[in-house]
Amino acid sequence: MISAPTAPPVEAQLPDLEIELAAPENIGELPELDSPQDLEGMDDLEESPTQYVVDAMGQFLGGVSRYPLLTSHEELRLAQLIERGDLRAKDRLIMHNLRLVVSIAKRYQASTSMSLLDLVQEGAVGLIRAAEKYDWRRGHRFSTYATLWIRQSIGRALADKARVIRLPVAVEQRERKLSAAHRRLSAELGREPTPHELAAATGLGLSDVATFGRAPRVTTSLDKAVGSDAEMTLGSLLPADGPEVGETLHLDFQRDRVLDAVAAIEEPGQSVIRLRFGLDDQGETKSYAAIGRALELDPERVRRIEHRVLAQLALHRELEALHAA
Repeated sequence: MISAPTAPPVEAQLPDLEIELAAPENIGELPELDSPQDLEGMDDLEESPTQYVVDAMGQFLGGVSRYPLLTSHEELRLAQLIERGDLRAKDRLIMHNLRLVVSIAKRYQASTSMSLLDLVQEGAVGLIRAAEKYDWRRGHRFSTYATLWIRQSIGRALADKARVIRLPVAVEQRERKLSAAHRRLSAELGREPTPHELAAATGLGLSDVATFGRAPRVTTSLDKAVGSDAEMTLGSLLPADGPEVGETLHLDFQRDRVLDAVAAIEEPGQSVIRLRFGLDDQGETKSYAAIGRALELDPERVRRIEHRVLAQLALHRELEALHAA
C-alpha cells in the first residue's frame, strides 16, 4: 500500500516562490484599525445590469465580477479585522478573491474530467482556509498566500473525487506529473515521447512510467447513449463473451428435442439416461454404480439398460434429423 507523503506547511513553501517577508522593525509601521467603520468606502461597488444567465457557472462568474481586486492596504485592513473576530471582514476578503480561485481552477480543467464549477468549489474551500490562517505580520500579499491553499485544495479534490476508482494521493500526483511531461514533450518533439524520455523528464523509473501510464484509463457507463438519436447504448455495441444468439437458440432447440425423446422412454430407462448424461436440473453426470444405488439396480443392469435405450433413441426420427443437421 502506497502511503501519501506529508505536505510541508504552507508557510514553509513561501521561500520557493521568492516571497520577501517584511522585516520585524517595519511591522510597527502598519496602520492599526479601531473599528469596522474604517471599512467604509469598500462597499461602493458598481451594480452590474441584471442579465439572464443560462448556467450555474455563468451566474457565478457574473457575481464574482462585481467584486474588484483588493489593494495591499485593503487586504491589510481586512486581515486585521479578521484577527479580531470580524466575520464580515472575512466574508469580504473571500468574496474579493474568488476570481483568483477561478483563474487557478482553469489551469486544472484540461487535465481532469471534473467540471470547472466543481474545481472552483474545491478551490473556494482552500480560499476560506487561507483567510482563516493568514498572518498579515509576515508582510506578503494575501493573494500569494491563498494561492498555495487553493492549489492544495484542488489537488486533493482531484485525487479523491476526479476518478471513479480512487487512487492514493501519491500515485495521483505522480500520474499528473507524468501526464504534464507527456503533453510538454509531445508539443516539443512533434511525436509521442518514448518511455525513456518520459523517465528522464520526470525522474521516475521505467517501471513507474509504465505503471502510471496505465492509470489515466477513462471509465464510462455501459448505459451511456451513443448517437444523435440516443436510442443505442454503448453496452449494446460491445460483443458478448458467450456464444452468439443463433448458436444459443440452436443448442436450446436440440436440448428440447432430446428431452422430449427421453420423456417418451419407459422407466427405468428414462431415469437411467437422465442420470447418466445429466439431463436433470443439476446437470451432473453419474457413474453406473451411483445410478445403481439411486435406482436400487445392479451396475451391470444399468449399463445394459443404457445401451438398449440409446439404441431406441438412435431410431428416433427427430433425433436422427438433428444428427444429420
